[in-house]
Amino acid sequence: IAPTHVILHQNNQTGWVEVAASSSAVKGFFVVFDPALSFIDGAELQGTPSNRLFFSKVSAAAASPTRLSLVNTSAQAVNATVSLYENSGNLVGNWPLALPALSGFSGPITDFAPTVGGFDGYVVVDSGTKTLAGPQSLVGIETYRNRADIALIRAFQESSRLRTGYLAHLVSQAGYFT
Repeated sequence: IAPTHVILHQNNQTGWVEVAASSSAVKGFFVVFDPALSFIDGAELQGTPSNRLFFSKVSAAAASPTRLSLVNTSAQAVNATVSLYENSGNLVGNWPLALPALSGFSGPITDFAPTVGGFDGYVVVDSGTKTLAGPQSLVGIETYRNRADIALIRAFQESSRLRTGYLAHLVSQAGYFT
């Protein structure tokens, strides 16, 4: 395995890593946590970039806004559009996002749309236009936290949308909700 495009830093800096292997049998995951290890969550590596990503649970709550991390894996710049939707499906607004080649963005949703205080819904990031699909170069994750937990969720691609899905969810103690 030979990692390429390693741009990883510490001390509140962000970056991304591309892992390239000669075998398709490589699997991986990553973890996000705080220094005290009181908040921890993880997700599987993303294998395929997309031209459209869905961030499924996004909030602009003042106490803890959702943090989006988005990467343009292409050697070409991308002029993306960030669209915020209420949970009902109503469009709140669109904002442009320029992503230079092999770069990314990581920050709270309020960096995209500072005027949407109290927003709760989902976000769609598109690398193309309404009439022309953009390059298949986007990958992303979102993190959010409340008083007692943190969650890390991979951005979903258009091809991941389901009409029917199943989830095994087992809970043995009080205080959990889905």
